[in-house]
Amino acid sequence: MNMGRMLDDFEDILIPRRTEISNWVWALRHLNPVLPCAENKIYTPEKIKLEVLRSHKIVTLIDRESQNDFSKEHIINKILDILNEIGYCRSVLTLRILAFFLAQITTRICQGIYVNKHAVDKLKTRMGNIRIMYVPSHRSYADFILMSYVLYHYDIDIPAIAAGMDFHGMKGMGTVLRNTGAFFMRRSYNSDSIYWDSFREYVHQLVTKGDKGIEFFVEGTRSRTGKSLYPKFGLLTMILRAYFNSEVPDILFVPINISYDRIMEEKLFGFELLGVPKPKESTSGFFKSLSIINENFGKVFINFGDAISAHDFFNGKIDRSCHNLDPVYLRKITESERRATSLLAQKIVESQQKLCTVTTFNLISTVFANNLNLWQTSIDVNTLLSHVKWMDSILRNFGAVCDFDGTIECLLNSIEVHHNLIRWNTKGECYLVHDAIDLRNVDKTKMKGHQLSEKTMLNAVPLVMLQLYVNPILHYFINPAIVVTILRRNYSKRHKDKLLDEFNFLRSVFAREFVLFPENSTRDFIETLDRLNELNSIDIDGNLISLTTDNDLYHLFQHILEPFLLTYYILCNVLTNANLRKETESDIISETQKEIEKLFNDHINEYIHPYSLSLDTISNCLQNMVDLKMIQKIKRDETYFYQTTLYLIENLRNQICDYLLYIPKGNINKSICKL
Repeated sequence: MNMGRMLDDFEDILIPRRTEISNWVWALRHLNPVLPCAENKIYTPEKIKLEVLRSHKIVTLIDRESQNDFSKEHIINKILDILNEIGYCRSVLTLRILAFFLAQITTRICQGIYVNKHAVDKLKTRMGNIRIMYVPSHRSYADFILMSYVLYHYDIDIPAIAAGMDFHGMKGMGTVLRNTGAFFMRRSYNSDSIYWDSFREYVHQLVTKGDKGIEFFVEGTRSRTGKSLYPKFGLLTMILRAYFNSEVPDILFVPINISYDRIMEEKLFGFELLGVPKPKESTSGFFKSLSIINENFGKVFINFGDAISAHDFFNGKIDRSCHNLDPVYLRKITESERRATSLLAQKIVESQQKLCTVTTFNLISTVFANNLNLWQTSIDVNTLLSHVKWMDSILRNFGAVCDFDGTIECLLNSIEVHHNLIRWNTKGECYLVHDAIDLRNVDKTKMKGHQLSEKTMLNAVPLVMLQLYVNPILHYFINPAIVVTILRRNYSKRHKDKLLDEFNFLRSVFAREFVLFPENSTRDFIETLDRLNELNSIDIDGNLISLTTDNDLYHLFQHILEPFLLTYYILCNVLTNANLRKETESDIISETQKEIEKLFNDHINEYIHPYSLSLDTISNCLQNMVDLKMIQKIKRDETYFYQTTLYLIENLRNQICDYLLYIPKGNINKSICKL
């Protein structure tokens, strides 16, 4: 096995940066970037703002608002202030300087940046007269920086990049980001209709008048877990408005997956998931983070997928002619267009997942996590190599692309990159590192959830960090894990229809945890049975299905869901508590973490995975209960309260209890549980 055969369409774009005389020569080269929509009249950033002001929508807005107590001049000045806050700029000099420094930094901290060149070349052939939206996965702050670096390398025009207001407030850095194409959006608009309409029209003008692409994250924010997040529809809907109104013939959405050997924010995310607030973005914090130049972050894989054409995707799903009778600026998104937008977001996320590159450390982490469930805290290097090879073969069977080349050198190199998490000793045994966690700067009084003890934090953080490298590949395993979780309750045969019902139930429970869409449930069920049958993990006798004899794959799948099931189970207990049936989100989260910490510290004979303490999982469960109408989310004075429908939560708790390997004693009537 070799990396070239497994990733034969990828090239390391750092190779020329390492061999040239000076990176300045590359950064200062003559630029003739390919434009996505070169046929458009060139609109400068300032002209885009003027087009917003001249648009019928904003003119109507000014007339409407000026009928109140404000003059037209006041309203216009307010809109100009908003546009100046939002709008991107473009400085070629800034781009060149950043390109040079990025070349210097990446060649020092990365072993390689591997890009699917074939897909990039294919995309470039479609450029010239089409609107292009770049939609990368979002796992790190480095995502949009690397995207610009890659496009600069391939001489593709840098797009306008949607960025959060967190960066806008960074002194100096906000200006630098704006000059490289960032436009800024607030996380919430509240009741400020002037801001909302101005931002929406600004995006509309970028789509209809701009010659550049737009880059945005369909997930809305960074995933702190390594898993895909449930997509957001706001910005996507704004972009599609031009297509729905027939103002542009087509829009191409390019799904992109950015896979990291090692995430720069791994420790930060580990703390955040347990409740430590993230530090506020600041310029001083940015310069402190430059200490990373002394670290080794291994490889980065950037995989461009096939562009999704809006015209092709929406064909037969919507009727754009329904807008013909209304002026463009008065047209509203129809319900069928909203549903179709949701399906497009779903397709983008699924495409990003399929474009994932499985790193060697993803394999190592999954092996380690599985062994810890079996109380194996260390593993011989040669045994680890054997297990990683096995895990690699399983993932390839599920369609994954892996960078593991099968050698002990590749394995040891990956462990060296992650020496802060896993090391090997003189006996050749690999073990999880617990002594690298520093709690001195953690202010426990500001914890978002329960104030976890120092003992819990020291034990939990390394394991939570390890899980960050298991999570990116769970989308390959989640459906098989659900089937095995159902079948393991007993070894009797299960009718296919009954199995599908339970499969759909667990998918609905974990819909936000693993981004599972009901539209794909039957298809995924059939594919999962086929895969498990190929792996000899199940027996299919007509419509009757059962597990085969106990094996390593069975143990792997039965442990994957356990930390999530336990969190959901404890949360249900908390919600059925008479004193917490109508409480704030923070109260419920805190109480849930408190109960899980008790289990974590008290039940020393049962393995309680500390990832069960994750605030992200608790929040996902709460949101999904709202989606399933089991609880009602009520907002009062900027605070959210949850009102529980008791019998629905009790039913969910009892059903989850059926699937747990370990049932916490004293929390539920055991007669209900049928394991």
